[in-house]
Amino acid sequence: MRLTIFLALSLMLSFFSCQNVDSDKNSLNQNTVSKTQTLELELNKDGVKQFEIEGDVRFDLSGIVQVGEKVFVVADKVWNKSIYQIDTLKNKIKIVDERKICVYEDIDFEGIEASHNGFFIINERLSQVYSIDFDNCFIKILPIDWSKLKLDISEWNNKGLEGVAFDPEHEILYLLKEREPRNIYAFNLKTNELYEPFTKLFNTQTDDFTDAKIEDGKLYLLERNESQIFRIDLKTNALDSVSFKNIFNPNKQRLYETENPEYGTAESLLLTKNEIWVGIDNNGEKTSIYGQKLGLDKTNRPVLVVFKRPENF
Repeated sequence: MRLTIFLALSLMLSFFSCQNVDSDKNSLNQNTVSKTQTLELELNKDGVKQFEIEGDVRFDLSGIVQVGEKVFVVADKVWNKSIYQIDTLKNKIKIVDERKICVYEDIDFEGIEASHNGFFIINERLSQVYSIDFDNCFIKILPIDWSKLKLDISEWNNKGLEGVAFDPEHEILYLLKEREPRNIYAFNLKTNELYEPFTKLFNTQTDDFTDAKIEDGKLYLLERNESQIFRIDLKTNALDSVSFKNIFNPNKQRLYETENPEYGTAESLLLTKNEIWVGIDNNGEKTSIYGQKLGLDKTNRPVLVVFKRPENF
């Protein structure tokens, strides 16, 4: 009798153990990075840098890229038809050069990337991707056929293309759809093939993507509402992440005044050897009391936040 009870209990424990393992596999496949606690980024000295811009024209930072020793940004208002070179001085950022873009249609620049001979720029308003050479102002619209994936981009509006990353080794552009649903598309510049490279690797129905960069075979994705950077190994699909909620959203505070602190503001991403730069789109809001404690002036000028880059990330 005792032996029978023991065997029955053993079978029940074995069954529930298998069920739990399957549940863990399903949750990882659906969406997540890992069950370990996400590492929080550490702020650099003088790491909160505010733009100094003359006049009252609104400048909402939306993309950033480095070419050699120079750093360039774009902004997402209809009058910002330029690529701006910036320079950082302690806790300030100055625009030191402006390159006009010869574009004569409605624009909403939401991302910028660079190749060996020019820039790629995202125009969210028309769901288009432009290429532009370093030495002139004229754009070329990339021949991306969204219908091949049976996508109706007319419904994307301001939930559409938000960021871009370039893989120079394979000549592939990774294009981010912001939200509802969020997704990552790949466009092969040699063949004009458009495809979805990460099907079922992350949850498309939650959170958002706003910018990305590629480095050493890894895709780094900026998740605005989660205030974190999500990394995908392009060879193995291994996932990892780091968080900056400790600076952007401590105790539901934000660097800018808002009635909706639950919504994120991280808009642009740049990686250097020792640093991670995250740019804020403040939507015209002025800095908060919390932001001013970090050294910001009480204006509506955008901010770049510079973190120490962790080893192996």
